[in-house]
Amino acid sequence: LRPAGAHRLADAVRRDRAAPLTEVVQPAYLLAYAGGSLVAALVGRCAVRAITRRPAPDGPTPDEARMRAAYTSLGSGMSNSGFVVYPVLQLAMPGQAAVVFGMNVLVENLLMLPLGLSVAERAAGGHASPLRLAREMAARLARQPMVIAIVAGVAFSALGLTMPTFVDRTVT
Repeated sequence: LRPAGAHRLADAVRRDRAAPLTEVVQPAYLLAYAGGSLVAALVGRCAVRAITRRPAPDGPTPDEARMRAAYTSLGSGMSNSGFVVYPVLQLAMPGQAAVVFGMNVLVENLLMLPLGLSVAERAAGGHASPLRLAREMAARLARQPMVIAIVAGVAFSALGLTMPTFVDRTVT
């Protein structure tokens, strides 16, 4: 059994041809989703900073307040694509759910997660320079299986390569 809408994603990796990147990746959607995620992260961070700014006898220390703001920002800016968004998309837009889910994961793994973790690392007292922090995050990100798969899939599609038969049978 294959979920409705998975055919578009499966068609993107068919052995006869790779789908053009423009069919699978929609820049306007990516920009809108990334923008919305960044705004949500900023609102979450600002809300926690505003609440914890006033010192209270039993309130968080300044370091704890920075950490709370960083993690609230991370949680606010990333939707729960796997467990909430995809099932809702399957109900609302079954023909496009897989493609939209893929783009959501792309934004979350390549933008929001590295950005959120770098903010948290800085809040935790990591006083590395922003350039060094960016290099370290990029190196960690480059070793993540999800990121490697995304980059390989985009390169595969962009180059118009075909799937080997044994891989196609596994995927579809």
